Amino acid sequence: MLNYITLSWIFGSILSSTSLILINKYIMDKYHFGCATFLTAYHFFMTFLLLEIMCRLRFFDRVTNMPQLEKWNMGAYGVGAVVFMNFNLKFNSVGFYQLSKLSVIPFIILYNLLFQGEKTSSQTLFSLSILIFGMALFTVNDVQLNLFGSIIAFVGVCCVSVFQTKTGSKQKEFNVNGPALQHATSFPQFILALLAALSLETHGINSIFDHHFQKLEILLIFITGFIAVSVNVCSFGLIGRTSAVAYQV
Repeated sequence: MLNYITLSWIFGSILSSTSLILINKYIMDKYHFGCATFLTAYHFFMTFLLLEIMCRLRFFDRVTNMPQLEKWNMGAYGVGAVVFMNFNLKFNSVGFYQLSKLSVIPFIILYNLLFQGEKTSSQTLFSLSILIFGMALFTVNDVQLNLFGSIIAFVGVCCVSVFQTKTGSKQKEFNVNGPALQHATSFPQFILALLAALSLETHGINSIFDHHFQKLEILLIFITGFIAVSVNVCSFGLIGRTSAVAYQV
């Protein structure tokens, strides 16, 4: 039964994340929507809203033993991961962005070793090395370096690594499942993402106040909210069932 549940999380994660990426890219290219942080805040809000409804319908139990500071701490890392990786893509070449995404796996392994005391077996390290090297050869091209972009990428990779590691460890620490932990942290993520959006995307050429929304665009944005819920829940569920490294692979 465990294998079937894990496979369900895997397929759900792949399907939902791929769909969300394609629709987000279509919205940004077709309608020149440049407010990715506002879109992220909306996704976290929809995640909180729908999971709150599911919690009240008793699909899962509300997390009561997790301190508020822990929720906001995880929320900060989650929002930091999204915001800094968006800026990573903006200020760096696509090849460097792809390389930084691949570096999340060794960062997670290093974080587990230094802060969690978890060692990764030599067989796993060897397999991951071959995988990362092969993916780098296949996907990474046009790598251009600059100091500011490198710093942004480093912070983004650190946030992703810590957030995904905490996603797994906190489920075990507080004995909760993926949807329950996502519900507990989604409201802090929404507030922090909204504050980031207000500070980053309310002025300049990409100000949300200067964007002219179209009917189909609004509909597509609305739909992405529901898909994002699936992405967030599946990622938490999959990491809880496996590990942050397995999720990245």
